[in-house]
Amino acid sequence: MKKLWIVLLVCLLNSLTAFSAQDPAAAPEQEGTPAEPQIDPAAVPVQPVELPRIPGEARGQEEWIAWQQVEMASTPAQAATAAQQFLENYPDSGLTAHAYYRIAQNDYALGAVESFILNAEKALTELPNLVDLHSQLAFFYAERGESAIAIDHATRALAIVDQATVPTGVSAGQWVSQVFQLRAESNYALGRAYLNQIAQDKAVDGTPNLDKAITYLGTALRFEPQHDFASFRLGFAERNAGNVEGTLMAYGRSVAIGKVAAQPAQAAVEEVLGILKRAMPDSPWAEKTVGEIVEQATQQMQDDIARIQAEQSRMIQELELELETQPAAAPAAETPLQPESPTQD
Repeated sequence: MKKLWIVLLVCLLNSLTAFSAQDPAAAPEQEGTPAEPQIDPAAVPVQPVELPRIPGEARGQEEWIAWQQVEMASTPAQAATAAQQFLENYPDSGLTAHAYYRIAQNDYALGAVESFILNAEKALTELPNLVDLHSQLAFFYAERGESAIAIDHATRALAIVDQATVPTGVSAGQWVSQVFQLRAESNYALGRAYLNQIAQDKAVDGTPNLDKAITYLGTALRFEPQHDFASFRLGFAERNAGNVEGTLMAYGRSVAIGKVAAQPAQAAVEEVLGILKRAMPDSPWAEKTVGEIVEQATQQMQDDIARIQAEQSRMIQELELELETQPAAAPAAETPLQPESPTQD
């Protein structure tokens, strides 16, 4: 009997030792106590690190390749289509302003004014020195009667041009021509904007708005003697100022230019001459015909064209000499006419 108890005791001890030595993970799950799940590290998805948005840069190779579709477009329309697709696929890209610029360029070529204004303003939020957009926006805002906005854009455009230097890859002749055109358009926009405000007595600096309009419109014609809109608007401004000669010469030039404003300008010349013949028959202008007025204005315009060509030639020669004497290692200047080329992050 004593041996039997000893055998039973040994068996019980062995069973307890074996139970305590088992791997806890292999132990049967006790009822009411859920087992802790085991996670395979290889199965955990790794969250990609999103690169920061940097204006003017593409985030990664995929985005950069997509942008090349815009760069390689052969026409403004194709570039605008590719840019729109790029915006849809990468709305948070650092190149969105560049895309809006391409779309705005096409809008301007098509004459889509509202769309141009929308996309141009978006482009300028991150590319504020695009002088062509400032100048073009100034024109449209002035024509729409939004004078304060027009004056702001035109003033910015002229300030950018004043500080600009010839960009790499642009000849002296191209640069001078672009600068003169931008000055003409920006001064026209300023003149048109102040012309919208002639009902107000004075501008902020005390100069009558009519005087400002005449000055800026005249300056526009100094840089572009064949500026159709500037000559027509100047005729209207001079008429409001009571300047008979200025009125007839400006309207006569618009007729000589022969563009959009030619017909209404000729009607204005006929009307003014009719008034002079009735009210001031002794005036030397009252004896002239419309043809004589246009001929005199044409000669004045041709003289201005010759003057501007001589001035441009002189500036081109001086600029070419300056470029030749610059050190080869001089840093390239940034063009104000186009945005700086995008880069890949």
